[in-house]
Amino acid sequence: MNRLLNRQIKNIFGKNYDITQLDNRVQQLLCLIDDAYNDYDKEKRLLKHTIEINSEELIEVYKTIEKYNLSLKDQVDEQSILLRQYKDAIDKTMVVSKTDITGRITYVNRAFCKLSGYTEDELLGKPHNIVRHPDEPFGIYKNMWDTISSKQNWHGELRNRAKDGSSYYVDTHIFPLLNKNNHIIEYMAIRSNITKRVIAEKKLQKEYRYNQMLFDDQENVVFTANIHKGILKANKRFFETFGFDSLADFKKKYRCICELFIGREGYLKKTSPDEHWTDIVFREPHRQHKALIYDAKGEEKTFSVLLKSIAFEDEEFIIASFTDITELELAREMAEASEKAKSQFMANMSHEIRTPMNGIVGFTDLLFDSDLNNKQRQFTEYIKSSTMTLLQIVNDILDFSKIESGNLELDLIPTNPFTDIRNAMNIFKSQAGQKDISFIINIDSSISECLIMDRLRVVQILTNLINNAIKFTPKDGSVEMSIKSLSISGNREKVLFYVQDTGIGIPKNRQKEIFQSFIQADSSTTRNFGGTGLGLTISSSLCRLMESQ
Repeated sequence: MNRLLNRQIKNIFGKNYDITQLDNRVQQLLCLIDDAYNDYDKEKRLLKHTIEINSEELIEVYKTIEKYNLSLKDQVDEQSILLRQYKDAIDKTMVVSKTDITGRITYVNRAFCKLSGYTEDELLGKPHNIVRHPDEPFGIYKNMWDTISSKQNWHGELRNRAKDGSSYYVDTHIFPLLNKNNHIIEYMAIRSNITKRVIAEKKLQKEYRYNQMLFDDQENVVFTANIHKGILKANKRFFETFGFDSLADFKKKYRCICELFIGREGYLKKTSPDEHWTDIVFREPHRQHKALIYDAKGEEKTFSVLLKSIAFEDEEFIIASFTDITELELAREMAEASEKAKSQFMANMSHEIRTPMNGIVGFTDLLFDSDLNNKQRQFTEYIKSSTMTLLQIVNDILDFSKIESGNLELDLIPTNPFTDIRNAMNIFKSQAGQKDISFIINIDSSISECLIMDRLRVVQILTNLINNAIKFTPKDGSVEMSIKSLSISGNREKVLFYVQDTGIGIPKNRQKEIFQSFIQADSSTTRNFGGTGLGLTISSSLCRLMESQ
């Protein structure tokens, strides 16, 4: 009998119990149970044997898998290194970005940031049109969007705008990225910087147009020349203007155009042993250069000279354009004479007007000291206020005339900013108080106690700025005048004066214009606030006179 069954029977019936005394059917049942136990043991032994065999196979398989995993890990590591190298190579050579399906930037690489001038934080989450150049035709972007929205790749060249406003050009490939359901989840753009190539192409096109000009009937005198060979080719206007039948006719007497120049101060000179006539033009390309030459009729003509240096097939030559500006020069001289006369007239008139104006002010003061009733005193105050306003306008015009004529000179004296400037500015506290405006004076403690300056003119500039600030600042606002030391070098100290207010402000598109004569930020300013529009003009001119801005 199976040992397990035998032990269970003894536990139930006792150790010495004779099972033969049991009913036959019970004994038959026990036999069947004994057979089942034996079958179970056989299956258990078989299963154990099977498990042992399978375990050995699994161990072998595990070892094989482990070995494969190690090999696969090595391959993955190697591929990761290669992928990282590919990414670094792309980052160094290509401009990469990704956007979501709405066109908002989700990724940019370092090359993108470097080329555009924006930081990664400034780009992420922004529409990709942050770098779109406003001059690019809208149709290009519509075609691009239609293409990539239809799950197709787009390729083209684009002109973009960097953060500093400069232009750059990129050769662009845009790829829609799809999920397993074939839906677009984002877009990837890979670009190469072709700015140098585009600029070079434009330069070549420009040079080509210059060459074409030689064969066109231009209003200007145009010719090509070589330092060693002189004039090589010239257009019709050259011969018509200077009275030559052909280039050969010119070269019978002359080799270089400079031999026609009339020597006079301020105009181009003939070539000397020390300097070729073109040297100064190329040395100072942004300055207007003029030449005096007699035309075919023997009349003295003034020409504006432009030169372009060209290298072609290992040979350098210049393209020269001489524009007749004789009438413009005559008009300029007449305008300068008129301006000088106007300035002199304004100065004389200002002086003439100030004399009776001062008389009016004086007699008004005498009237105040007399016995006046309330209505007469009110009228007298109106007279004095209007006279002082008119006197200020006259003073502004006089200062403007002096500046325009170049007769204004600085009076440099030792100045203590902590006392002299502060005391001069304290007068505005009452004016600001009348409008319930807070007026604050801040002077940097590190500024020297003695500065050499034209104190009167500095105060005049600050007065103009503070008057404007108070005038255009509403009730309960604030005006702050500050002086700050920027740098000290030897016995020179760079100082910043600034006035800050909470007023109505000046539109950006008008901020340059307000420094022009008689110009104000708003055409309604004079009607609403008064003023001539000369204050900032005079202040700006005084700053330039003091080598500042």
